[in-house]
Amino acid sequence: MHLAPSALEKKEFRETWQVTALRDRVRTRYFQRKETRVLQEARRFPCVHLLYLSESQLERIKPFFPRSHGAPRVDDRRAVSGIIYVIKHGLQWQDAPGEYGPHKTLHNRFVRWSRLGVFNKIFIELANKTPFDGSLMIDSTHLKAHRMVASLPRLIGRTKGGLNSKLHIVCDGHRRPVLLLLTEGLVSDYKGQPSSSTSSPITVRF
Repeated sequence: MHLAPSALEKKEFRETWQVTALRDRVRTRYFQRKETRVLQEARRFPCVHLLYLSESQLERIKPFFPRSHGAPRVDDRRAVSGIIYVIKHGLQWQDAPGEYGPHKTLHNRFVRWSRLGVFNKIFIELANKTPFDGSLMIDSTHLKAHRMVASLPRLIGRTKGGLNSKLHIVCDGHRRPVLLLLTEGLVSDYKGQPSSSTSSPITVRF
């Protein structure tokens, strides 16, 4: 049997809805003002070192771009240059300079082309065109392991800083990655994996 809400329940519901609506309006105004301040600061201090691909650079990678279907897409040179700028400087997409267009467009283009393998094909092509100069460089960094995975069979070693894994990378003279190696935290770049270790490193070759 359905009972109609009482007057008190109606009043409480109305008050709750009014409080929620007021909170949403205040939150919206706060973010609008914050965005306005950010845009004003950006106009005061414009970015003068924007990165743009040259015409020759664009023509070199243009054969790997997917065909446009339907409405013409945003200028490829501006979009790709904006993607490179964001990744190079470690920015969030929303912090991309306005000269590259809407940040949502840059993000959508990056996600869509990454899933299609466009950037991987470009990287492989550019790497194959650059000759190997015979020099190699190696470096490594520690990856902190969470204590919850300490008992699991992983590439984790006990160091002075706690449980760690170690990521080694080998690059050529043009700073292109040649080899990635994931080992236990105590493994040295020079000596390599100790013979007493029971785990095998994970290797990724390029």
